[in-house]
Amino acid sequence: MNENAVLAKIGDLDITQRDVNYMKKSMDKRLLSQFSGAQGEFYLLQELVNQKLMALDAKDTGEVEKDEFKFEFESMKDNFISQYMIKKLLESVDVTDEEIREFYDENQDSFGKMETVEASHILVGDLEKAEELYEKIINGADFAEVAKANSTCPSSRQGGDLGFFGKGQMVKEFEDAAFSLNIGDVSKPVKTQFGYHIIKLTDKNTEEKKEFEEVKDELRHTLLAKKQQEAYVNKINQLRDKYDVK
Repeated sequence: MNENAVLAKIGDLDITQRDVNYMKKSMDKRLLSQFSGAQGEFYLLQELVNQKLMALDAKDTGEVEKDEFKFEFESMKDNFISQYMIKKLLESVDVTDEEIREFYDENQDSFGKMETVEASHILVGDLEKAEELYEKIINGADFAEVAKANSTCPSSRQGGDLGFFGKGQMVKEFEDAAFSLNIGDVSKPVKTQFGYHIIKLTDKNTEEKKEFEEVKDELRHTLLAKKQQEAYVNKINQLRDKYDVK
């Protein structure tokens, strides 16, 4: 619709499509979604009329001439101007595809999918017991049944199953042993601060590098936010020097 189209009149005052469009632009997107379609547009127009009526009444009753109003108006005006200028500054910042690609190429190690393993374990308090159970398992005893009967870890109820975990989630000695195993392997007893573990690796998700297209949009958002923050800080520093803030 033509932005100059008159949608309502209050005396000699025209309310146009441009007024409604500006109102929509200034609204929170989640709130605006409640006013979609022709009926939503009608409600917005009525609210705009109501606002204009309140403003006209404030002028007619002399409210706008009071000192309290003038003080609040000046404060709100300064805040509006500030927000407007910040908005213009941030909108002037852009991130090019070349900048995104350069960041991706320079930070290859940051774009790996986390390697995870799935393991079960048996935990006992002394090495002799751990070695005895290890011998039983490599000679054919069922790992889960041995765990249920002997492990002191609460996971014994699930046959020692710990599910999937990534690096940094277990103590180092346990992690190093688990990630060094191949699927189906059973470790010799591993000592940690908790006791002695026998670990069986049941599955592994190999680390894969995320391709550029997978992370391009995320990187654009991250780099844009970083550049906008830098632009804002630089602008504020310039203004502080210009206007001699003390």
